[in-house]
Amino acid sequence: MTIYKAVIQLSDSDTKIQESLITQLNNIKNAIEHIEMEVVVHGDGLTLLYLENKYNEQLKKLHEQDVHFLVCQNTLLAKQITTESLLPFCNVIPSALAHIIIRQSEGWSYIKAG
Repeated sequence: MTIYKAVIQLSDSDTKIQESLITQLNNIKNAIEHIEMEVVVHGDGLTLLYLENKYNEQLKKLHEQDVHFLVCQNTLLAKQITTESLLPFCNVIPSALAHIIIRQSEGWSYIKAG
């Protein structure tokens, strides 16, 4: 059995892009049974993962389907945002771009949201 792997980059606060990302994640999960997905969020894309967010239920369902939401620590520091203001299932990584580079070197498919 092949397990596919995709890393998706989000760095935009545009709600149309964020809504499109949620749709795309659901479409991928429906089309590919065995897939591991990480959404790497940095910069202005962080707004997607705030506690006060209209997409919280959709994101929680995706998380329950093994979609992992990773947050750039560099962004948190630069914007002076604490993890307490983010959805509880987010995981912090040191650098979003470094993480994407590593995943690509490991053979993960790369998708830029938007």
